Amino acid sequence: MFDRSKSAKLLLPIFLLFQFSLIGCAFKKNTDDNEPGNELSVEAMSEDELKVTIEETEVFNEYYVQFALPEGKKVKIEVRDESSLIHYNRDSKSKLLIPIIAGRSEKYEVTVYNALGGVLFKKNVELESPRDLALADKEMYNLVEDEAWEYNRILFSHRAVLHLNGHNITIKANKILFGTDSEIRTLNHQTIATKPENLAGSQISIKAKKIAGRLKATLVGYHGRDGLSGDQIDKNNQFVDGYVPALKGSRGADGKATRGSPRSDALTQACVKSPTNGGPGAQGAQGVDGKNGENGGSTGSLKIESEDRSSILYVDLELIPGQPGKGGAGGLGRRGGEGGDPGSAAGDCSPASKGPEGPRGSQGSAGLDGEIGKIGDIQGTPKIPNVIFNHLDSAKR
Repeated sequence: MFDRSKSAKLLLPIFLLFQFSLIGCAFKKNTDDNEPGNELSVEAMSEDELKVTIEETEVFNEYYVQFALPEGKKVKIEVRDESSLIHYNRDSKSKLLIPIIAGRSEKYEVTVYNALGGVLFKKNVELESPRDLALADKEMYNLVEDEAWEYNRILFSHRAVLHLNGHNITIKANKILFGTDSEIRTLNHQTIATKPENLAGSQISIKAKKIAGRLKATLVGYHGRDGLSGDQIDKNNQFVDGYVPALKGSRGADGKATRGSPRSDALTQACVKSPTNGGPGAQGAQGVDGKNGENGGSTGSLKIESEDRSSILYVDLELIPGQPGKGGAGGLGRRGGEGGDPGSAAGDCSPASKGPEGPRGSQGSAGLDGEIGKIGDIQGTPKIPNVIFNHLDSAKR
């Protein structure tokens, strides 16, 4: 008769051996990097546990996308980018770093697998990498129009100069560092405004979470334009300085002659009354007044904002308001009236003369000189003493 107790004793080791062999197969060392790693967890996981961040390095414009799961979650993270290149975490690590080009938008398809190769979840991720800007040592950067910069990090290297050429600039960044002798300059000196809006000056706005270093800010106003002279105004208007009919002198009286004089003959009449000369022309009108000179331009404005109380920025300010334009000279007086016509001669009377031309009008009034430009609005972060202004002696320039 079959001994059930003995059969149970025999079956138990065989059953346990079978179970352990199955577990060993499930956790067999994986030699293929593309397959789930060793000792992967089979627990459930939510896509909310996947954290996607962009990590910066100390090298400008070098960034990585980090896909991270909680520590201890031994799963396989597989990421497929737009070029169909597949990335995955090796050795069952909870984080995966993938390089990303600065300033570029990328789309990723993320799949997380459990120990048996089953899909825990899939997630699509779309993000844009930040950008950095470094202005090189001793280089001059010229603006040709208004610009707005927005970067993650900005570095003004040693003696780098941003020359605005009268344009406006708005700068936003998480971090801005100004190197030794770096400068923002609105204008070169002795620049004359070409249009009225120039006189408002450049508007500079700098905003960063963290800002540090030393910046020289040279804010120069445009010089006001000189007023036009009266003569130039006439020239621009294509004015012709001719005679004005109303100013012409009066006509002279006609002469008289008669026949029967002892001195006369049948063909000649004797002069009884000589003709008179024409009257003088009237004085011409006053010349055109010169235009007033323009006021000098404002230095423009500078506003710097920082959120980090621990950072300090020193700003050496040189403020040079624009010089005023000179008033234009008055124009030449208008031509006097034409002399009057002479009276006509009769018989053997001597002819009369045309009247003299009238005198020119008085010169136009000169325009007024403009006023020197104003100092624009200069502001640091309100109530936070991390933007320190040092006013330089601009009068020496």
